[in-house]
Amino acid sequence: MEPESSLSPYAPPRAAVLDVEPEVSLERPPQVARAVMLLWIGFGIGIAVALYRLAVPAPQHLPLMVQSGIYAAVFLFTFWLNTKLARGRNWARLLYLICTGLGLLSAPVFLFNLFTGRLPALDSLVSLFQLGLGGYICYLLLTRPAREWFHAMKMRA
Repeated sequence: MEPESSLSPYAPPRAAVLDVEPEVSLERPPQVARAVMLLWIGFGIGIAVALYRLAVPAPQHLPLMVQSGIYAAVFLFTFWLNTKLARGRNWARLLYLICTGLGLLSAPVFLFNLFTGRLPALDSLVSLFQLGLGGYICYLLLTRPAREWFHAMKMRA
């Protein structure tokens, strides 16, 4: 017969309690590190192109203040999304994938504008480069190590 203390609901558990080691390291995998680096490079290119577009006199459809406001809003959103992605937020990864997927739908428009001369070649080529860069970043964020890291970061939070 067991001692009366073991039948008490207030007795400590008899099972061994161990800390479980995480299966995935919380250190950022190289694929994610490369993707984050490329995100910031693309961000810098975008700022340079925006400043060039604002500085070079061209027939504009929108007033300069409206264009500046649009650029500012886009860059603030991009900065915010990049920082959340770098911190391992899975929802930011999914949002980036969706935004880039929608952006890839515009590639035929850029190609058409490039070949018909409706936009300056530099604008079309930079836009196509940005879309290609975004596609590569999506690939990096969809690799197995990246998915596992984002999942581990989600479980940690």
